[in-house]
Amino acid sequence: MLNVIGGLDHYDKGDLIINGKSTKNFKETDWDAYRNNSVGFIFQNYNLLSIIANVELGMNLSGVGKKERHEKAIAALTKGGLEEHINKRPN
Repeated sequence: MLNVIGGLDHYDKGDLIINGKSTKNFKETDWDAYRNNSVGFIFQNYNLLSIIANVELGMNLSGVGKKERHEKAIAALTKGGLEEHINKRPN
């Protein structure tokens, strides 16, 4: 389901409404823009850095400045109840 919401997989029944707009006729460029501006992915199977670095990575790819992405990452992790894990690294 998360892959469908993120536009990585496509549904074959029903509809996915994003910001009041149906995705039934989304072209690949629409999905790219959506993923680039609205959702972010933190893949946890490989290439883990620290939790905060992984959250910042998506914003880095979108051109968000270093200070702003760090502040946004901390805010997002805090909102999600993960502030105590911000600097954890994989083992």
